[in-house]
Amino acid sequence: MAELASSGSIESQTKTEEVTAVAQTDLEADIPDGGLQAWLCVLGGWLVTFCTFGYAQSFGVYEDLYVLAGASTPSNVAWIGSFQLFMVFAMGLPAGKLFDAGYFHHIQIAGALLFVFSLFML
Repeated sequence: MAELASSGSIESQTKTEEVTAVAQTDLEADIPDGGLQAWLCVLGGWLVTFCTFGYAQSFGVYEDLYVLAGASTPSNVAWIGSFQLFMVFAMGLPAGKLFDAGYFHHIQIAGALLFVFSLFML
C-alpha cells in the first residue's frame, strides 16, 4: 500500500499490450486426397478391428462349452474372456506409440501371431 501511495496511482504502473489478430489460413487446401489407397487403409483397419473384437465378444460360446463339458464353473472360466478383452484394450497403449514411431508392419505381424497363438491355447 505504501508503494501505491508513493507512485500516485495504479494506472501509472500498469502496461497495456495490443493483441493483433492472426490471419486464418485455409487449412482445407493443405489436406491431400488419399484416393483408393486411403480407403483401402480404412477398410483394412476396419477388418482387423472386426475380427479381433468379434472373437473377443464371442467368448461366451467357449465359456458355455467348458461349463457344459464339466471342465469348470462359469466363474472360473469367465476370467479368461475378461482378461482377453482387457488385453485387447490395454495393448492399444504401446501399440499406439509404436504405430506413431513407424512400426506398423511389426505390430501387425506380432499381433497376428499372438492372436493365432491365443486361439490354439484355448
